Amino acid sequence: MRYLYGASFNCRVGNGNAIGGGGEGDITLDYLSNDLKKLEETLEGSGTAGRNYVICNTHEYVGMHCELGAEVVSVLGDVEPDGEYFHVIAVIFETPHCPTIVE
Repeated sequence: MRYLYGASFNCRVGNGNAIGGGGEGDITLDYLSNDLKKLEETLEGSGTAGRNYVICNTHEYVGMHCELGAEVVSVLGDVEPDGEYFHVIAVIFETPHCPTIVE
């Protein structure tokens, strides 16, 4: 089965921008979905107590290539309590390179 969207907390975007452990070569395909809105809502709700996770569609990574798929369509960020700092913790991208599942 092919999916339209994927999300990763560990990968590289563009010319080497590291998300999570992507700088050390760790990559993960964490979520797969055919519904972008549902995927974004799920990721926004994944924060732990005291963390404010939000989706951003205008970040500099949007439009860049993700090593696990095609173009980045949005990012998940952690907003500091003072609202001054937005730290990208995951990217959502089109046409993820799905693993081959053998049953």
